[in-house]
Amino acid sequence: MKIAILGVGSLGTYFGGLLSLNGADVSLIIRNIAHQKAIKTKGLTLRIDGIDTLVHPKSFAPSEVKDIGFMDLIFIFTKTNSSKDALENAKSLIGKETRLISLQNGLGNEKILSNFAPLGHIIYGITTTPADLLAPALVSSSGNFSSCQFKSAEKNKKTEEMAQFLAKILNEAGIKSSINENIDKAIWTKLAFNCAINTTCALLDGTPGFVFADERLKQLILSLALEVCFVAKEALGIIIKKSTIEKMIEQSNIYHKNHKPSMVNDINNKRLSEIDSLNGTVIKIAKKHNIPTPLNEAIYALIKGLEAKY
Repeated sequence: MKIAILGVGSLGTYFGGLLSLNGADVSLIIRNIAHQKAIKTKGLTLRIDGIDTLVHPKSFAPSEVKDIGFMDLIFIFTKTNSSKDALENAKSLIGKETRLISLQNGLGNEKILSNFAPLGHIIYGITTTPADLLAPALVSSSGNFSSCQFKSAEKNKKTEEMAQFLAKILNEAGIKSSINENIDKAIWTKLAFNCAINTTCALLDGTPGFVFADERLKQLILSLALEVCFVAKEALGIIIKKSTIEKMIEQSNIYHKNHKPSMVNDINNKRLSEIDSLNGTVIKIAKKHNIPTPLNEAIYALIKGLEAKY
């Protein structure tokens, strides 16, 4: 089983390294030349719960993709707004039997992937796995609270078998994984959390531990998330309990308190963030159904204001 990873930042590096450590045939397609060369020359260090392990996955620059043949599975870990470009540059990896996998933040990722493979060849879902790229060829994560849920985007026997195989190899690698036939509810639940915590941390250049230490900010985050849950209920009939969101907030404060969400790094590095596929998409759906979203509109405007500065 040949596996490629597109979008080899923190999560892509961690997933690729962990799967390689557990015997999978993994190819990392890396735009960051320093990162790619460091992995090729000295290997990749996985720092899991403070313990370093060296692994040697195959790594390629995008210009080398055409030489490595079709893949069985391709993970897309880019930000949603970069998915099309990444897949366009990696078309030579996609054969008639290739399955594409999205565990990305936001909504509609499976639709983007369907421009490059039939919907029945796509597996989509979520992951709660934290990861930080500390330096070229050095990625850190905590084994706690790491999980994945996903399913085939359309009924297809082989894709469903591949999804089961994917769950098996991820579980063996140490990431708790399962098939979830109600994955859209799980995606909206994570979306509600991300729309609140990622944006607040980005605005304050902080971590969950920092923002949750202030009761006012904690209440803001909860209110932002619940506003997204209200949109899910009124627009799509998806019911997300308040207690579920509160539990996610508490778990983040326990397990991810020092982890900087990717949006923080985007703002600090003067890159476009995922705000359009997070709060921006929620706002669009809400407007179609005449649902007010004042908190998400405010946080969206503030992030867009930061992006406009650069």
